[in-house]
Amino acid sequence: MELIQEYYELKKQSLQDLNIKLKLEDILREIKLEEKSHYDIVNNYYEKYFDLKTEKEILDQQLSTLSNQIERVSQLDANRISFQISFQSVQDGSNFMPTINNFRLGTLPNLKVDWDEINSAWGETVLLLYVLASQLECNFTLYKLIPMGSKSMIQSKSDKISYTLYGSDNIQFSRSFLWFGSSDPRFDNGMEAFLTCVNDVCNYALQYHQINFNYRINKDKIGDLNRFHSIKIAGNNEVNWTMALRFMLSNLRLLLENLDNILSIKQEKMSRSMI
Repeated sequence: MELIQEYYELKKQSLQDLNIKLKLEDILREIKLEEKSHYDIVNNYYEKYFDLKTEKEILDQQLSTLSNQIERVSQLDANRISFQISFQSVQDGSNFMPTINNFRLGTLPNLKVDWDEINSAWGETVLLLYVLASQLECNFTLYKLIPMGSKSMIQSKSDKISYTLYGSDNIQFSRSFLWFGSSDPRFDNGMEAFLTCVNDVCNYALQYHQINFNYRINKDKIGDLNRFHSIKIAGNNEVNWTMALRFMLSNLRLLLENLDNILSIKQEKMSRSMI
């Protein structure tokens, strides 16, 4: 009898243990379901978080790009307003007087311009090239521009020698093969150095945008297939000197007109290189 009683006791205990096990399994199952639900919620949260984060980054990038474009366009508009370049026909139409911001850059036998006005025009031209180079982030290799209005200068980076970009009444142009006139070597060297800087910026811009510059530059000379004139005064006459200045301003005006396109293409190339 005792064995039977013990058997029933063990069976009863076994049933109790089984019930406990089943309850524990039910509890574990509920815990796992809750855990899965929790992880699903967390995963959904992180998925939405990263989606929003990515969307925010895209919006921030778009906003930054838009802000830069607005700033650039505003600056470009300011540049176009600040630098007005034109070429005025002179009398019979055979010559054109280059002007920048209503200052005439040059002089002709039948249209004399005083040096105060020419120097002011040079000051505006130096400032224009300085602004163009700054916006394009084009660094001159040989020279440094020093915009100072009608007393602007240009400095050699190698030996720190400064050259003037303004003239005086002491300058006289050549009248014939027998009379070569009287020039200022510092002014002549300064104009040649400036023309070198113009050529540097033109070549830099061509890396990003195809611009059909009307005139080519070679040392102190600028021109097209039909005519090539020196920007120096030594041995030069008013007509040819003024024509060289007109060619130079023509190239600078093309740079100014195409600046927005150049900067946009440059920005696109930089963005692609960072990907």
